[in-house]
Amino acid sequence: MPFVRKIRRQGNSAILSIPSALLRRLNVEPHDLLTLDVQDGVLIGRPVGRPSRRYTLAELLVGADELAQLNASVREQMDWPSAGCEL
Repeated sequence: MPFVRKIRRQGNSAILSIPSALLRRLNVEPHDLLTLDVQDGVLIGRPVGRPSRRYTLAELLVGADELAQLNASVREQMDWPSAGCEL
C-alpha cells in the first residue's frame, strides 16, 4: 500500500516523515539508521544492520542464583514494622 508524503523544509534540510506502518515493515524504530540511495530515479532506504543478539537460556539465567539469594536475604526485612513514613 503506497503512502503519499509531502517533503517539507526544516532549516537547510528537507524532511520526509515515514509512517509507522512502513517503519514496522522495515523493522526499524525512530533513531535507527537508514542508508539512502537513488537507483533509476527511485529513492531506496535500507536499515543499517544492527546486530540482533540471541541469548541462550543459560546466558539469560546467569546470576539467577545470586538474585534468589539476595531476595531471600531481604525477605525477612520486608516483614519488619514501619520505622518512618514508608508505606
